[in-house]
Amino acid sequence: MMDGGITVRTFDNIPPLLQFSEGRQEWEAKRNEIIDTVSKTEYGVRPDMDYSVTWQVTSREAALFGKAERIITDITVTTSLGSHTFPLYTFLPTGIKNPPTTLLICSQSRVLAPQKLPDGFRLEDLPQLLEKMNIVMDGPMDLGGSSRALDMASDMDNGHWPVPMMIQRGHAVSGFYATDAHPDNGDFTEGLAKIFGTTKDREETEWGVLAVWAFAASCTLDYLTTLSELDPDKIGITGHSRCGKAALWAGVTDERFAWVMPNNSGCCGAALSRGKHGENISSINTMMPYWFAPAFGSYTGKEFTLPFDQHTVLALVAPRLLHVASGSTDFWADPIGEHRSTVLANEIYRLYGNPEIEDVFPDVNSPVNAGAIGYHLRKGPHLLTEYDWSCLADHIDHFLKHRDSL
Repeated sequence: MMDGGITVRTFDNIPPLLQFSEGRQEWEAKRNEIIDTVSKTEYGVRPDMDYSVTWQVTSREAALFGKAERIITDITVTTSLGSHTFPLYTFLPTGIKNPPTTLLICSQSRVLAPQKLPDGFRLEDLPQLLEKMNIVMDGPMDLGGSSRALDMASDMDNGHWPVPMMIQRGHAVSGFYATDAHPDNGDFTEGLAKIFGTTKDREETEWGVLAVWAFAASCTLDYLTTLSELDPDKIGITGHSRCGKAALWAGVTDERFAWVMPNNSGCCGAALSRGKHGENISSINTMMPYWFAPAFGSYTGKEFTLPFDQHTVLALVAPRLLHVASGSTDFWADPIGEHRSTVLANEIYRLYGNPEIEDVFPDVNSPVNAGAIGYHLRKGPHLLTEYDWSCLADHIDHFLKHRDSL
């Protein structure tokens, strides 16, 4: 029994990442094929349409009493069907050329709010819903605190967006609101998906909202790599909860991201789907089917028939830095499943000379890093906090300093 009542358990019938004598060469040969399978099965494929990404800086001024420079940039994506613009907020440490890394966050919206049930689902119906969808909870559902505003331009001392701490460490930070890029609903009447011709009646393998957000992250990267103050090879991505899922998929589909940290990403993020406790494929497809390709709905209650599991998605980040973060009482996300998935993904990291990661569920607030792969279990609920950011920064700093000796 672990912190908060979590019981370590075993996972059965997890698909292997490698067959028999396969090694690095075979993995790299089939990597794109695996991404194609995951795309068409789970997250969906962006419609094949030419597009351009342009940007315009709307504000550039000193911040944090001269310790940083704040840049607000409008990112515009254009297709033959129209254009969509959303803002990006970037903070550069003053006087530091090419900071050791740039941390990009895909943040859900301008209000940090607890998890809630979608329209049509009542909280009082939750016990019946959990039973109907075969959800096993290791403890009470903690939805992540109270609602609070997040203005990335000015609310800079927020655990979710700890700009002063990261600037003090010499890192640059950048962020955008996922819902500015595309709404978190299944209407598909506005946002990025609309200009690619996506409608409510999507094709079976057409992208869902998570893949749209991942694409938005890549569009911001197009801009960030042009800034002379930044090293284009040291920009990575993080996100929390649903945005943690999107950040993970962005890291898989865009190898320009140097590192990836899915925070409390849970089901269809870092956690294994087979044997999952908390949110599972049945519940996520029932309540948020628009996050995924329509084809993913056929796996509702049938996760054991998936041709892959989420450790495969984590492994597709290799050999770049991967750091998975959990909350000890985030039973909906399933910390045990997130940790086990991370350990299994290291099979691919080892092909690149990565050391073993300890196959023991860690104590709270005791990060475990092994070369390019890491995991930490923060004490507490479903949140992204300053502690999570510091664990990621510690991992990055240590990895950059010692990677030649690994």
